[in-house]
This record gives sequence, C-alpha cells and structure tokens, in this order.
Amino acid sequence: MDAIVLAPPRFRGAAGTPMIDAHTTACVMCADTPCIASCEPGVLRAGRPLKMGTAWVDRMNCLAWAGSFCTVCSERCPVPGAISLEQGRPSVVESVCTGCGVCHGVCPAPVNAIGIMPLPDRPG
Repeated sequence: MDAIVLAPPRFRGAAGTPMIDAHTTACVMCADTPCIASCEPGVLRAGRPLKMGTAWVDRMNCLAWAGSFCTVCSERCPVPGAISLEQGRPSVVESVCTGCGVCHGVCPAPVNAIGIMPLPDRPG
C-alpha cells in the first residue's frame, strides 16, 4: 500500500529514514510484515511491538457520537478489539490500538473524527 515513506527534512536527525504517516497513508498491519523483509537489515525490526501510536475519537465530529449511525472505523480496523462500540459509539482501546491509521483513512465524517497520536519515542 506504499505506507512507508522517507521522513521529510522537518524530522531533522530522522530525515530520510523510513516512517509511516498514518494521517496520509494507513498501514494495514500485514500479518507477515513484508515491510521488514523489504527494508535494509536492521532498519525495521520484528522484535519491537507493532505499535506506532494510538488513535483517538473526536466526539464533536464523530457521526455516531452526534446521533447518526456509523460504525465504519470499527468495521474496517485491521486490529481486532482496537475499537469498541458501546451503544453504537466508537471508543479506542489504547492498549490494543497500533496507530495504523486505517480508521482515520475511512472516517466518512465531514471533518475527520479520528486522530492519530504517535508514540512518544517516535518522531511526530
């Protein structure tokens, strides 16, 4: 899906290194992690948890939280249990969410209701 890009100059020391900008192109969390095999040895490591950040729901812009019916983010999430629905409204389960950005990419709200917060140890 071309989710991996090179970090732009604004990332200073990390510029030119592989990154995923989940707001631009989501990572679909392939089970066999072909990205690790495709990169130069040591750039991406299988030993590190597959977690880039955490999604969050902006309840002011979420259609379901505004009273409409919408479950697109939970239906399309590639990580089982990362988005729960209570009374038809989505909530992110932070301990499960990987920050892949699929939910952000599929949100149909006029103003996207899903944000992605990168992990603190990753450039943002």
